Amino acid sequence: MKYLIALLIAAFLIGGGYAYCVGTRQILEATLRDAIATNESLTPLEKERLLGQVDSDTPVELGLEIPPELMTRITLTQLLRQFWYVWVLLICGLCLGGAWLWPSKSPELQNESQSTPD
Repeated sequence: MKYLIALLIAAFLIGGGYAYCVGTRQILEATLRDAIATNESLTPLEKERLLGQVDSDTPVELGLEIPPELMTRITLTQLLRQFWYVWVLLICGLCLGGAWLWPSKSPELQNESQSTPD
């Protein structure tokens, strides 16, 4: 039973990492869209072209400045996305290892709980 709980905890942690990556991408896209929309030096045609590049998965130099906090999130997201197999195995291994080290009920306590007082 404790191994099942450990795997459920691992699944929640992995899901949380995935949600973090998706959230970071959405924040980045919103930041880039706002920066492009508020840039008055761009023509409408250039704005449309740049907004099209924001939607693509290929990295494109847009010449926009990204806040340092967002850059840190992007770096962490890239690490999670590029090495997902390492993180998944590490999380599962740590959770299962924690379950293995977690003390189970000793036989004396199990015997006491099964015996009924007279």
